[in-house]
Amino acid sequence: MDDSVRAITSELGGESAVARALRIAPSTVGAWNSRDSIPGQWWLAIVRLAAMSDVPSITYDRLAKLHAKVET
Repeated sequence: MDDSVRAITSELGGESAVARALRIAPSTVGAWNSRDSIPGQWWLAIVRLAAMSDVPSITYDRLAKLHAKVET
């Protein structure tokens, strides 16, 4: 599994889909991809979106490891 923000947004349908679901600008999601970091205040929304989208691979643990740049 590719552990990058780009992989996470792709698993959720891409930048535009994530932005639409979270009601934020696509450029915000694009910035996350560029920085390879999702701000902590969005983790709950990302995990909930993943659950609603039947993407069980996106978890708090995965986000935390990605944030810490810890390889599994």
